[in-house]
Amino acid sequence: MFICPLFRFPASFLSMEYESHWILGVIFTSLLVVSSAIATFVVTYQNEYGPAPIPLRRVVSFIGCLVASVLTLSVVYGVYGHLSGTAPMSNMTASIYAALSRISFTIGIGIVIYLCATSWTPVIRSILCFSAFRVLARLTFCAYILHPIIILFWHYSLKETINMDYVYMTFVLFAVWSMSYLLAILFSAGTEIPVISFESLNRRIRKAQ
Repeated sequence: MFICPLFRFPASFLSMEYESHWILGVIFTSLLVVSSAIATFVVTYQNEYGPAPIPLRRVVSFIGCLVASVLTLSVVYGVYGHLSGTAPMSNMTASIYAALSRISFTIGIGIVIYLCATSWTPVIRSILCFSAFRVLARLTFCAYILHPIIILFWHYSLKETINMDYVYMTFVLFAVWSMSYLLAILFSAGTEIPVISFESLNRRIRKAQ
């Protein structure tokens, strides 16, 4: 969400041809089989032998965090040269990125969620569970839905050419981020607060009866 204003997608990327769908299918199937095997091994090990010993936890946590970092960061920063237009992107590369980028990012986030849920990464869990993030976390999905609309509105409202340097894009980044969360707060206040108030009132009426 925060990186989108920094990318200028070339026409070749937006009009890609999925001519290598069978290769992508094999890659996706392989990833699915490997992830299922790992999950089955972990669940079976815990059911048969109880909680994992500390050395195994540290090894699995380190490998999991490393894999999650590679999967998530490579999707965002790995093809920056292609997405910014400084390097050409072939149809094969564009097809692989379009087909596997969201899957890879989702797998990386899933690994972090599993490690935090099992308390194998207490440091990361304490950071993600920090109370200051709770308010923003409730607004993240709404901001995610609204921020492309804000970017498109800003893009089509430009009446003259601009110099897309890093300083200018930094200001655009924070402006879009602030506007997205501001509108998310207003949208949440107009939808969630009435529903929560109605549920509280309904709960009090049931207790009174």
